[in-house]
Amino acid sequence: MNKFLASRITQPFMNQKMRSIKQLRQQIIETATPSYSFSSLPFEDIYNIHENDCLDNSSDDIKAIPKITYNDHLSCYHVVAGIRNYTVNLLMGILSCVSGKLTHNLSVEIKTQVNRHIFWITIFGRCKAYGYLDKESKNFYIGTDSLISTKDNNEYIATSSYRNRHRLIKNYGIPTNNYIKLKKDVKCRSAVAAARYVVGATVDLDLWKDASGRTLYDIYPEIFFR
Repeated sequence: MNKFLASRITQPFMNQKMRSIKQLRQQIIETATPSYSFSSLPFEDIYNIHENDCLDNSSDDIKAIPKITYNDHLSCYHVVAGIRNYTVNLLMGILSCVSGKLTHNLSVEIKTQVNRHIFWITIFGRCKAYGYLDKESKNFYIGTDSLISTKDNNEYIATSSYRNRHRLIKNYGIPTNNYIKLKKDVKCRSAVAAARYVVGATVDLDLWKDASGRTLYDIYPEIFFR
């Protein structure tokens, strides 16, 4: 009897609770906002947030709420173009940083006697070296802190110059990023040999140029001739 009375008393309360839960559920369904994310999309303008769009604010029986609609001009092209632009900008930023780092790494300070006529070999991403000629001995010196190549061309590997170059690297080279930095002035038997040690390829002495773009032929015509 007690159980019967208890159920009769609590039943209205349970029914009222269930009705409240159903009403709350329906309210959540009707007022839920879409789960679109606008945080950092590269093409975030493909969605537009229109406040009170198509609603008559003057009407008392309509509560104006913001709603999210698709852009009228949204198309696959806009999405692809947005991704493309974002990717291009990202790559350009990366390349800019890399280029700046390479430029910094290619900064070479001349550390030799000021009365020497300085010549350079600069190949972007491969080497930046300076050197000078000893007119008396005809030896050519690659300057301290010059950055020489870590790479060797295939046709160069079979030459005796290749073996001499790697002896030079072993004795005087310091690995520095993507280059080999020389820790002292290195004497070479000729300007041709020096150029090949710097580049790691079968090249000629005309790669050595001074700040005005003049070659060894131009500066020392009595020593070098074509």
